[in-house]
Amino acid sequence: QVLGEQKRYTFKSFKDEVDSLAASLLELGFEKNDRLAVWLPITSENAAMSFATSKLGLIKVEGTSSSKYVIISIIVNINPAYVERELEYCINKVGCKGIILPPSVKIIPSLAIFHKLVPELEQHSTSKELSSKALPTLKHVILTGDQPATSGLHSYKDLVQRGAKLSHTKLNERQASVNNCLLINNILSFILIYS
Repeated sequence: QVLGEQKRYTFKSFKDEVDSLAASLLELGFEKNDRLAVWLPITSENAAMSFATSKLGLIKVEGTSSSKYVIISIIVNINPAYVERELEYCINKVGCKGIILPPSVKIIPSLAIFHKLVPELEQHSTSKELSSKALPTLKHVILTGDQPATSGLHSYKDLVQRGAKLSHTKLNERQASVNNCLLINNILSFILIYS
């Protein structure tokens, strides 16, 4: 159980969610060494994303409440309290292909801040990659929470449901080609940062 959440996992249910999420990310076109920004507090989605990105050989750029950069292995913390200018700098500096974010974190309207930074989301369809003037490397935006997917945003829950229906053959092939040290480093980094 994640602190503050009522969600509980068995090992199998967590593995199924991670595999489904990883399969969907693979279907979206994420390649080894692509970067995914995680602009989330400590949530079950954050934990699942740590494992899913490791399975695919992605570099996870993580959002925490830390007010400074902390580099452990390949994880760079991005403060979820950042405003547009700071968020834009971080995403462009690291070259993120995707981002996962909640609608809000406490009193911070994450999604509203992101919409100001990427107004192209309003006309974007999730059937193709995003093209943003401010964030040229960003191609996919994933939103957590219970609200239905909106224009230009992938829903975390929809990705998990879609991934459960996909064949995991490509996922297994990708995972076999990933250096196991990456998986261990991402998991240990998650534990060290959030313990």
